[in-house]
Amino acid sequence: RSLWWGDAFDDAMFLGKYGVWLFFVISGFCIHLQWARAQVQPGTRPLTFGEFWRKRIRRLYPPYLATLAFYIALRISQGVLQLDGLSAWQVFLHLFMLQNLDPRAISTMNNVYWTLAVEEQLYLLYFVFLAIRRRWGWGAALAAGVAARVGWFALAMLLHRVWNLDIVVSQAAMVQWIIWILGALSVEAAFGLITLPAVMKSL
Repeated sequence: RSLWWGDAFDDAMFLGKYGVWLFFVISGFCIHLQWARAQVQPGTRPLTFGEFWRKRIRRLYPPYLATLAFYIALRISQGVLQLDGLSAWQVFLHLFMLQNLDPRAISTMNNVYWTLAVEEQLYLLYFVFLAIRRRWGWGAALAAGVAARVGWFALAMLLHRVWNLDIVVSQAAMVQWIIWILGALSVEAAFGLITLPAVMKSL
């Protein structure tokens, strides 16, 4: 801890949260890419809800379930995880990528799995975003993302102050939705579907 590189390592790890935000932006870019491409390339069509989820489950769930089984076995062997009722609930939440909805489950198994849970929930929100963007435009889509973030923070504060209930805040999909939407915004700008204000193009 007293070595200079120890402090530098701690500082670098603190910056990891920005890497998570970048991950969500890149995700928004990649997921919206097919829709944006379909608008400018004849013969390309956007994925339907069913097609989208078949591809996601086929690609993501097998490796996720394998690593989840590994971490459950590891935690049991370390004596960290006990097969009692709460642990069964935690495993259930992890199986369906809902662990970020319960503060007692979010840091179990693997501390970074919450990002995968948020990602899956953002996939569901993608079709909400797409409906808003197609019907009312980008102003409404961005406003919905900001409102979701502010609304979730307000809900968390209300629940804590009035009923002393705590919910997950920064690891909630609603809080990260606007960040993800910015990735979708950038892919449309890249394809020339929209023109970004000059302030967004300047350092």
